[in-house]
Amino acid sequence: MKKLLVLFITIASLVLPGTSAVASVKSGKSCVKHNSVSVYAGKKYTCIKSGKKLVWNKGVAITLATAVIASTPVLISPDPLPTTVAAPVVTPTPEPTPTEIAKSLTAHEKVLGYLKNSSPSKPEISTYISENAKQRNYKLYLTGVEEVAQLWQPLLKSPKFSVVIFTEKDSQWVDEIQTKLMGPFLNNPREQLQSYRLKDAGCNIYGFYLPGVLVFCVKDDSGLRNEGAKFSALHALGHEYFHLVGMTSPEAGSLPVGHKNRLRACWIEEGGATFWGISMAHTSSEYTDSGRTEFIKQITTNIDHRNGSRHGTFIDKVQNSNVNEFVSMMKSIDVTLDYCISDPLGIPSSYFLGMIATEYLVSSFGVETVMSFNKDILGNTDWKTSFAKHFNMTTEDFYRKLFPYMKERITEFDIIK
Repeated sequence: MKKLLVLFITIASLVLPGTSAVASVKSGKSCVKHNSVSVYAGKKYTCIKSGKKLVWNKGVAITLATAVIASTPVLISPDPLPTTVAAPVVTPTPEPTPTEIAKSLTAHEKVLGYLKNSSPSKPEISTYISENAKQRNYKLYLTGVEEVAQLWQPLLKSPKFSVVIFTEKDSQWVDEIQTKLMGPFLNNPREQLQSYRLKDAGCNIYGFYLPGVLVFCVKDDSGLRNEGAKFSALHALGHEYFHLVGMTSPEAGSLPVGHKNRLRACWIEEGGATFWGISMAHTSSEYTDSGRTEFIKQITTNIDHRNGSRHGTFIDKVQNSNVNEFVSMMKSIDVTLDYCISDPLGIPSSYFLGMIATEYLVSSFGVETVMSFNKDILGNTDWKTSFAKHFNMTTEDFYRKLFPYMKERITEFDIIK
């Protein structure tokens, strides 16, 4: 194997075509035009929305490959070498245009369009609501229940399941209901019963899926006051139903419940669930775009919290990665859930990276193709083989195509410090 000699060069302030040159650009400082770009002190800054303001994001370091985008050759002299080193000509991966970035919302609009053109669903649902939950805003957790079932009709044509809604005050009640509903599937009480989960995390457990059962812990008004927390509740049913269909429904696939091949890649399982849940939240009149953004920011800060890092570390890591580093990130979460769970950051990072990856697939290939892919996986087809068949590329090719889109999309969830 040939060894590559890597030369690290500090790049001075550089102006690229299509960017503006300013005296000083600082992360968090106000800017004028949304999506405009400025280069300063070796970094490319993008003007993003933060609440109602336009501000510069944290910036992305300009690599040697980026430097040669300029229309004339760029000569970089790494002091103190006496001679000038000419940057090699590299064909960079084109960055996405604003039209491509708009695909993020296009993906969710495609989901809603798919629902309008498909047959309505009449799921058979048994609902159990504790008296304490009835005193709270439990209806948030039932957002779009018929639409959720309608969305997944290609995999589950006759949806029949139970929904259990409780609070942190209902440990005994929820255990009794859950034990009755699960029957022989209750084989690991420490992991499955909600009383144990309430002891560990309180009502922060949000949702949980089991064979034929979805359970949700309803927070009190103070816990739902934050827009991100409220949006999380709005998306919960769509998120957990995706798990229920793929992981536990005998109708959705030929594999028995509990079969190891039902475990899809981490980014498909958790990221896909997050994307579909967000799409279902769009069906609610309580949906807000700022709530969606805040909810996703909370996902990334949770990654930092688990890693003991300052908030914004994960965002920085993705923003400042090169394509090979990003591909490695995605490969670390394209293992199945049983492996991913053992990685402290595997599952949390899958929620974010997989959400954007699923968004990109739906935008580019449509809901029907993505549905067909999910159905194929549950028919005992290796997921990477199925991926290549449906999307006409290997998973590694996909990760490389996803890279520029991810880098641009992540600026929306930048955390200004």
